[in-house]
Amino acid sequence: VSSRECRKLYWTPEDFGIRTASGSKRKDLLVANAAESAACIATVLFGELGPARDVVLLNAAAVLWAAGSAASLPEARVLAEQAIDTGKAKQKLHDLVKFSQQAER
Repeated sequence: VSSRECRKLYWTPEDFGIRTASGSKRKDLLVANAAESAACIATVLFGELGPARDVVLLNAAAVLWAAGSAASLPEARVLAEQAIDTGKAKQKLHDLVKFSQQAER
């Protein structure tokens, strides 16, 4: 998206430097409720490797690339990996939760 145009882009995990998950690993992404989803997110933020982390990396990298923070999708994926691995992503989630709890008061 720019001030003059909006383009549709289609990517594969390989465009980001990530292998496509096999069918059995895709099943690991299914959750039944919000609690399971939160637990899955927590495992990613605490460093667990697997298909859930890959999906988070794909989405975060796409946003970083679209925002102009990286020149390529693989470079954006590395930035996303660093945010998770250094704990910055976990801290941002903590900050968001804290802010939203204060806003409720």
